[in-house]
Amino acid sequence: MPASDAPSSPVQPYDLAVVGGGVSGLSAAHAARQAGRSAIVLERSAAPGGSVHTLRRDGFLAEGGPHTLLLSDPRVSDWLEELGLLAQAVDANPAAAKRFILRGGVPTPLPYSAGSFLFGGWMSAGGKLRLLAEPFRHGRPPAGEESIGHWFRRHFGEEAAATILDPFVSGIYAGDPDQLSLSAAFPRIEEAASRHPSAVRSFLRTAKERKKSGGRRPKRRLVSFPEGLGQLPATLAAELGPAVRTRQDLQSITRESEGWRLTVNGEDLRARRLLLALPPEALARLPLPDDLHGELQALTTIVSPPLTGVAVGYRREQIRHPLDGFGVLCPFRERRKILGILFDSTLFPGRAPEGQVLLSVFLGGRRQEDPTVLDEDALRARVLGEARDILGIEGEPTLFHPVHWPHAIPQYDLGYHRYGELFDRLETREPGLTFAGNTRDGVALGNCVLSGKDRAEKILGIA
Repeated sequence: MPASDAPSSPVQPYDLAVVGGGVSGLSAAHAARQAGRSAIVLERSAAPGGSVHTLRRDGFLAEGGPHTLLLSDPRVSDWLEELGLLAQAVDANPAAAKRFILRGGVPTPLPYSAGSFLFGGWMSAGGKLRLLAEPFRHGRPPAGEESIGHWFRRHFGEEAAATILDPFVSGIYAGDPDQLSLSAAFPRIEEAASRHPSAVRSFLRTAKERKKSGGRRPKRRLVSFPEGLGQLPATLAAELGPAVRTRQDLQSITRESEGWRLTVNGEDLRARRLLLALPPEALARLPLPDDLHGELQALTTIVSPPLTGVAVGYRREQIRHPLDGFGVLCPFRERRKILGILFDSTLFPGRAPEGQVLLSVFLGGRRQEDPTVLDEDALRARVLGEARDILGIEGEPTLFHPVHWPHAIPQYDLGYHRYGELFDRLETREPGLTFAGNTRDGVALGNCVLSGKDRAEKILGIA
């Protein structure tokens, strides 16, 4: 059944009320229902899904938020199988393994073999030598918390950081490597590199021990679905049916002896447990009891910079670049006015009509001006001008569809662990309350899925 806007007051309190109908909130409610518990999802906007939604227009299939789902954790794959979505998952085109960076204004492939590493024009000879010297020249870590930028530079050198790390960070966080915390934003890298002072030696040691023990690294798949990633929240919302309520104006949340009372659209709902799955700025605005509301004001210091993604369609013959890869990212030192361009119709089939291609252009983030304030003409001129210069495009597009996010991706900056400590402290004090989503458990789509599922199961005592 589809999500419903109509209220339906229960006689008994819900086992779980979820505020926020993004992927984390929907996953939380689904986990509760799978365990035989009652749940309700309250979403302020007109449709569930949060930042995950897909547009179908004029024969194009364009993403308005995340473009891919990385299956690296078996639990995400198992969860998709429960939903009946794993069999429908569409793997990324093998050609998408090729990644381009902009170097001197020219899309240049990153190395994919020993030959391309040695002879490719992606980095100077000196930069390559410095990178290869890492096992013997890796610096000493600082006494306190380290940024991913500082860590990468001391291990692999300035040029490698500017060439490899900077666009990598832009692609995930649209952030600044010197602000992002290694331990908070990239915990797996920190863990993998912790076995030896040299990162390379640490990675090799981990691989050797895994092989010796007979273990294998889980297979990683980059996937989407036939109807785009929007098929994921749509499937969850259909399974949950009228338990998902949209256009919900939350007036107050108060404690009760048996849990929580939520006043929504003038109606009182009751729940034994409460899960909040919202971005930081929305969490800080919630009409919670004064003490909780006051403590959550600390979340207003989390930086979530604006981001704009523009779906752009062209006839194939208008573009000189072969589009034979995932896309091209723009390192900060190139001083472009966009972060990068994804080659959507190369990445997955069915994204553009016959004879046409679909691109996604991103701009904004931590180190660019706010693109959400540009008027339509200025945005169009910027996006089309940058794409023309980088890919060699002639003529006007057949599709131009922007999506603005005033608060896009929480930046897991130095000191970000204090927000996790805040959530832990509030949950200890309020046993019927928990927090989930990209504010807490990682910004990747798979992280958001597991965040909602795991937090719901924990607060409900589901084994």
